[in-house]
Amino acid sequence: MTPDEVVAFCGDTSLDAEGIRYQTEYLTDERGTQYPPPTCETLANYGICHNEEDHMQVAADPLAYYEKRVAAVDDVSDWRERREAPDAE
Repeated sequence: MTPDEVVAFCGDTSLDAEGIRYQTEYLTDERGTQYPPPTCETLANYGICHNEEDHMQVAADPLAYYEKRVAAVDDVSDWRERREAPDAE
């Protein structure tokens, strides 16, 4: 998501829009250091990652696993488009 998309996503909260924009830009290559994701092993040590489907054998971190999963499917849809779609109920 771009900084503008993040600000819009958080628009219905009490969070400061400029603070959100600053932090989002800081965490990207545009204004600051880009931080690597924690490894699945680190997340497992904190009880966050439970190695479902033995994914630690496929990728070292959650983002690499996500990239491999996306590359393996034929049809990828943007979750933001699904979120904005009217309810089927």
